Amino acid sequence: MVNGVLPNLPLYKVQTREMVLLHTAAGGVGAALYEGSLSCITRFATYENFGAVSGYIPPVHGTTQAEKALFFSTPGLAPQTPTRDLTLEITKVLFDAVRKGLKVEINKHYILCDAPEVHIS
Repeated sequence: MVNGVLPNLPLYKVQTREMVLLHTAAGGVGAALYEGSLSCITRFATYENFGAVSGYIPPVHGTTQAEKALFFSTPGLAPQTPTRDLTLEITKVLFDAVRKGLKVEINKHYILCDAPEVHIS
């Protein structure tokens, strides 16, 4: 619940409007949406926490994971880029896909001194 309002969680397939549980939930908000995110994922799902705008999520206890056999992850850039070789290995998949035709859409451009504007617009 954020400011007294329940978030709209994506719990249905758009094509059929069938209610389903998701295989992955990713959260950048943090504590405010944590419980809701856990409620919308199925067994053996992955919960990815990459932000804490509303505060850090509570410590994850083994019993939380055991109920649905969940995988928790906090992805970050530092573990993926400690060496040039690992960075190249990880990014190869993306750049190969771009070379094969994956379109990357860039909606806006900013000069570096205007970087704070990115978070506002």
